[in-house]
Amino acid sequence: MDEKFIDRLNELRVKFEFSKEAPKHIYVLKLDKKIRHDKKALKSRTFPNGPDYPELFDNPKGMVYVGLTGLAVEERYKVHCAKGKKAAKVAKLGFLSNYSSFEKCGKELTDSFGFYKVGWKENKPEKIESWVAWSLYKQGYWVWGSHFHLSSHFLGTKPFH
Repeated sequence: MDEKFIDRLNELRVKFEFSKEAPKHIYVLKLDKKIRHDKKALKSRTFPNGPDYPELFDNPKGMVYVGLTGLAVEERYKVHCAKGKKAAKVAKLGFLSNYSSFEKCGKELTDSFGFYKVGWKENKPEKIESWVAWSLYKQGYWVWGSHFHLSSHFLGTKPFH
């Protein structure tokens, strides 16, 4: 991983994690590489996507889903595994890398790139979710999930640069 990315990640964690105000969590799940060739799934890909976020690498490092939840991340993972109404589209389509173990599907990525207990004021969790997704995209991942950056242009501005 790029050192600037890791430094920024740590700075944002210090600034925003462990709030006492109705906290949210940002988590990252590994997706099955087969998603790369599924036309339906590619339509919902967040990064790369369109002229604003073009493909940066011929061979992506991996495929991930970046999500936001008020539940414990392990509980939210179970919602995705159930493929019910509240599961992410990529989960409903069968593209989580593992449907039986959060430890295999998301623990390492969430521990490395996720955020815990981010306060809800000023759309902080939504901004951080989009920033994590954008940053992983810039590091060579294809990303599904986040979308707040589509309605509020803040990526690349302080502190989300």
